Amino acid sequence: MSLKNFSLVDKQMGLAVFIDGKIAGVEFLGQHDKFQLLYHKLVSSYVMDALENNVEASKEQTTRSFNALIEFLANAAKSPMDRRKSVSVGWDIRLESENVVGAGLEFENQILQLSLFQKDIGQKTGNNERPMRRASGRRHNLVR
Repeated sequence: MSLKNFSLVDKQMGLAVFIDGKIAGVEFLGQHDKFQLLYHKLVSSYVMDALENNVEASKEQTTRSFNALIEFLANAAKSPMDRRKSVSVGWDIRLESENVVGAGLEFENQILQLSLFQKDIGQKTGNNERPMRRASGRRHNLVR
């Protein structure tokens, strides 16, 4: 698996990632230029999770149903949300349900950043000293 296999789309502001046929996470930034700056780090974090799990994506798995993503997002939207004043500006958002865990930042009634993960407590997580932690490590920190 190589980062060359992933390409950024013009004006892209988010991505949904499937690993082993299951939604691993959804990442969103409220401005496409900010997303463009983080794109390769985000993709790298998910690639590391896929490699750790020895995932070989089949053609069938890479063409997963749009309906699975819609269902995941609907579950996230129904999840109980905790909204607290952020340390710097805006509001820190945390959400968690049986299947979804997420965190983000809201400023002036707009979502600036949001990360949503499929909740899988049994999945291994690793400590990582890179500037952006692997997706599994970020998800692990959100589970209460």
